[in-house]
Amino acid sequence: MVLISRRFQPRARRLIHRSFHHRAANGAVGHSRGARSLNRRWPSRSSSSAASCCREGRLISSTGTKHALPDVLTTSMWFTALRALLYMTGFALLWGWPALTVRRFDQDLGVLLPSWTGLLGIILMVLGTTLVMRCAAAFIVKGRGTPASFDPPREFVASGSYRYVRNPMYVGGVVLLTGFGFYHRSISMVVFSFFVWLLIHFFVVLVEEPGLARRFGHTYLSYKKSVPRWLPTM
Repeated sequence: MVLISRRFQPRARRLIHRSFHHRAANGAVGHSRGARSLNRRWPSRSSSSAASCCREGRLISSTGTKHALPDVLTTSMWFTALRALLYMTGFALLWGWPALTVRRFDQDLGVLLPSWTGLLGIILMVLGTTLVMRCAAAFIVKGRGTPASFDPPREFVASGSYRYVRNPMYVGGVVLLTGFGFYHRSISMVVFSFFVWLLIHFFVVLVEEPGLARRFGHTYLSYKKSVPRWLPTM
């Protein structure tokens, strides 16, 4: 056992203290150099994973916990939904007001639909509204756009109701308008909904489908060949 005299004890403590801090500093430098070398060897992996997490709208911490990112995409989606709601309200007023106007022709025709058509009208209105809302949600979330032709989706949507017919939103709108006529027991409103469907048909064939073919090219043309326009195939 080596005994250190009281005279040399402070000097020994200083030497031990310096040696300890020197080793700690060397270890920290080595660790930082190793981290920098790892970052230089695999920079793309970390950047790509970070970009992937940002695209998916979440942040993954070092412990593996997922955190939601309130980014610009979410704000843009809400703004798109607000525009879509505004447009659909305008379309409902655009077609609902003329439908109510033609009711006055029922007196000239002398025809009043039976009372049970009121219940049929409610069922059709519920079905039509549900179909329209599902299509609008698909346009907003997947297509990143609105149902309006002047503010269309930026991405091609072929899922949901669009797997069965190419124009399910128009189908839902016509069903809703027809149910509105049955609810009021108005033959004039039912006939008016038929002429509205004819107008939509010509608009789709002459304007909308050529525009979709120009925008989406082969993707839309192959979709057009495999999915019917109005009625689903059994």
